[in-house]
Amino acid sequence: MVNINFDNLTAIIDSYKQYFADHYSDEIYKWKAVRHFQLHWDIEADDFKGMLVQALGKTGNLLISMNNFPKKMLERFCEIDSDKVRKMFQILYDETKDLAYRMDSFKHSADELVKKWNKGKQHYQNFNAITTYLWLRYPDKYYIYKYSCAREFAKKLDAAFVPKRGIDAKSIVEIFKLYDEVAIILQKDSDIRNLLTDKLSEDCYQDEKLRTTVIDLVYFVGNFSNFTQMPKQIIEKPINDNPLPDSSFEKYTEEDFLREVYLNKADFDMLRHLVRTKQNVILQGAPGVGKTFCARRLAWAMMEEKDESRIAFIQFH
Repeated sequence: MVNINFDNLTAIIDSYKQYFADHYSDEIYKWKAVRHFQLHWDIEADDFKGMLVQALGKTGNLLISMNNFPKKMLERFCEIDSDKVRKMFQILYDETKDLAYRMDSFKHSADELVKKWNKGKQHYQNFNAITTYLWLRYPDKYYIYKYSCAREFAKKLDAAFVPKRGIDAKSIVEIFKLYDEVAIILQKDSDIRNLLTDKLSEDCYQDEKLRTTVIDLVYFVGNFSNFTQMPKQIIEKPINDNPLPDSSFEKYTEEDFLREVYLNKADFDMLRHLVRTKQNVILQGAPGVGKTFCARRLAWAMMEEKDESRIAFIQFH
């Protein structure tokens, strides 16, 4: 049994229930990503790269963030040696072998492939990415490890082990033990069960063991460290005694964005999610490629109207 502060955990869970009830539409992609992966994963696929791209197609920002592109690098590696990438996943998913060994093996193979690729020094197959692959394949057993969130969560629970940067695979196993204890507690919470039953659609993984819920709970604490106050500020909506009249601005929808901007729906969903949760996103590219064009239309799509008075551009020098 992991020694944790149960009073703090109770407060965290109570705040999380309020947060999820109001923000599930932003977070539900995690459960959809698992379901999609389960439907499309096939280790024996003839076109392994095509299968991999399809299976990871709903992961959104779980496998892409600022200057971190593990999914894209896997695609590049498949072009170099698809059989080696297949073997990496075969070992990672071999439950007869030690977990720490499997994670280290995946990283070591990625090191070899990036040398063979000879176009860069980074493969982005860190523990965050590797545990994401494990969770997608075995969602009733594993979790996503993200350093910043795991550290904040462990500190809030007064856990004996608090992760530090650069920890090894064996330390990830210790973090998973902490998460296992939290999962057991969540499984006994009927409110959490009812909340998920109400929100999870048919295209979602139903999360009977609540491992994905633990991932989301840890994310919640990592992003809203003052968990006793921040969720309340988020979900309480001001009473509007003087509602604005119907807008006269031209409507602008997600479909309009996808028609005008050279991005697919998964890209749009990821950008919208980043803006809503991180409250910023950086578009990188050479002059003239359409960054401002995209940013303006993303704002319109999120406002659902072309209200230029609510958009400001600031130039930094």
